Amino acid sequence: MKSLRRMYVSFVLLFNVFSFGVIFLILTNSSAGDEVVFIGEGDGEFAFVLTTVGIVVNIGLAYVLLRENLDRRRLETDSGRERRPKITGE
Repeated sequence: MKSLRRMYVSFVLLFNVFSFGVIFLILTNSSAGDEVVFIGEGDGEFAFVLTTVGIVVNIGLAYVLLRENLDRRRLETDSGRERRPKITGE
């Protein structure tokens, strides 16, 4: 399961880099007129789909990292109890 989480985190990071690059490319190829930026219709639809998928994937990344953090804290708490000496009352 941990390898699946690592692969998902790697996928999200690469997807973010790719999507920022594509959106930057779309914006640099747009034309400006009267202080309004015009993007092609196909490019605009692709950018919309890309940002929508990016939002969903990033929410998933936040959930995975939250679960990983909670699991790690739980393990640290359990191991901390085992290290403490037991009070015997003597």
